[in-house]
Order: sequence, then structure tokens, then C-alpha cells
Amino acid sequence: MTRGHTEEQARLAREVAARAVRRLDVLEWVTLSVVGLLSMGGGALVAALLGEALGTAFRPTWVVASLLLFGVPGVIALRRMRADERETRAKIQELLEENDG
Repeated sequence: MTRGHTEEQARLAREVAARAVRRLDVLEWVTLSVVGLLSMGGGALVAALLGEALGTAFRPTWVVASLLLFGVPGVIALRRMRADERETRAKIQELLEENDG
């Protein structure tokens, strides 16, 4: 292989990776939007059910319920993701230490 051929392959790989990142970014926003709409719908259902039972106003109950339905799972997911990242870093560090000594 010539150097020019290798550079061309690297350039093509960068383009493919950049395109994949853009597509994943769009998918992330679509998923986030769908989850937001579902949490608003679920919040409306919770507000309708709780509003009658507790005698609270619909809109404030809807807002709080929607935020809880969106925020609680989001916080749990972020904590799990951070724990996985810490675990992965620890494994990498362990492997590096094994290889060094």
C-alpha cells in the first residue's frame, strides 16, 4: 500500500464516522422528543386521576407529574451511565497496570 492510499482510506473512515455521529445525534433528539411527549401524556393522565382524588388543579399537577415522569427515569439513566463509565475506566486502568508491570 502506498502512503496516498492509506491517507485516502483514513479520510474516508473519518467521513463515515462523522456521518454516523450526525445520524446518531438526530436519533438522540428524536428519541428525546418522543420521551418528552410521552411524559407529557402520562403527566396529563396522572393529573386527571389525581386531580379528582386530591382536589388539586389540573395544570400544576400536570406540570409536576410530567417533570417527575421525565426527570426521575432520566436521573436513574444518567447515574447508571456514570457507574458504567467508572467501571469501564477501572477495568482499563487495571489492564494498563497489568501490561506495565
